[in-house]
Amino acid sequence: MHMNKMIGNNSNMTTSTQVDSVSREIVINLPRGVDIPSKSKLRDWIELASEESQGDVFLNFVTTDESRRLNEKFRSIDEPTNVLSFPAQQDNVLGDVAICVDIAKAQAEEQEKSLDAHLAHLVIHGVLHLRGFDHVDDKDASEMEGKEVALLKSVGVTNPYE
Repeated sequence: MHMNKMIGNNSNMTTSTQVDSVSREIVINLPRGVDIPSKSKLRDWIELASEESQGDVFLNFVTTDESRRLNEKFRSIDEPTNVLSFPAQQDNVLGDVAICVDIAKAQAEEQEKSLDAHLAHLVIHGVLHLRGFDHVDDKDASEMEGKEVALLKSVGVTNPYE
C-alpha cells in the first residue's frame, strides 16, 4: 500500500540496512513540523521487531485526522488510534506502520512514561503485526504481548502491560 502515497505534507528519512542475510530499507515519514525525540532509535526498534523477516518497512507518523481517516477506511472505525499496521501484499516489503503523533504523546503523558518508551512500544507492536502477530484472542494476545515485553526489555523499556 505504501502510505506515503496516501499521506501528504511529509518529509522522509530513509535508511537502508543489512543485518546478516537480511537487507531492508526503512522509510520514515514525519508530518512537517513534528519533532520526534527518538529519530535515531526508530530504525533500531524496527530492526529489533523485524528480526529475520525479509522486506522493507515504511513507518509513517500521522496526524489525528489522518489516523481517523485510515482507521475508518481500513477498519470501519470512525476514530483515531495510536497505531495501525498494514502488512504488505508484495514481495520484499514487510509493510507499513502508522503512528498518530498526538495520541502517542497524550498516552505517554497519561501513562507517566517517556515519549521514547511509548514510541518503542508502538513501533514494536506495529512491526509485530506486520510479521503476523495479533491479539484477537487470549492465546494470540498472550504470545504477542510476551514478545513485545521481551523486545522492550532488551532496549530498557519496562513492561507496558503492568
